[in-house]
Amino acid sequence: MNIKTILCPTDFSSASKEALVLATSLARDYAAKLLVCHVYQPPEPTAAMVSHSGVPIDRSRDEQLRELTEVRPPDPAVEHEHHMLDGNPGEAIVELAKSRSVDFIVMSTHGRTGMSRLLMGSVAESVLRQGPCPVVVVRAGVPCNQEGKGEGQEPVDRGVIWPNKTMHESRGERPVDEDEQDLQNYLG
Repeated sequence: MNIKTILCPTDFSSASKEALVLATSLARDYAAKLLVCHVYQPPEPTAAMVSHSGVPIDRSRDEQLRELTEVRPPDPAVEHEHHMLDGNPGEAIVELAKSRSVDFIVMSTHGRTGMSRLLMGSVAESVLRQGPCPVVVVRAGVPCNQEGKGEGQEPVDRGVIWPNKTMHESRGERPVDEDEQDLQNYLG
């Protein structure tokens, strides 16, 4: 598998920090460049001033850009760059992945279901469905250290959601290819 560029979107939540740990590990293992991005969405006057991830959204674009530049891979040897995007998060992430020929996306999900997901949608699902490359989604609330291990130094189940062939075919989508299967085996 030839991975040269990995994209890791962040919304500054603890869940996206866990995704960054996994993205950093993959970037280090494959000697790939890591792109860290954030999608700025200006608050609407009638919207609640807290995002679906619990992060206040009343901060200016400049404040969020400063926060983005502070997001760094846990391994300082991993080459990385930051991208501030605007617009619909799912669409902006997919567009960056296409324009930069990203080979792999690692992102978090907050695992919402029911009405909250219906009202807010799922950025992770949108990227998973429309992304131009394999996408690994890390479930919120699965802590690990920089080496991907828990307190007892045993590998931690990171709650990775990986679409399988049956899931794709049942939705009329493309099946998982051999490269994706190789990565699935690598992760776990």
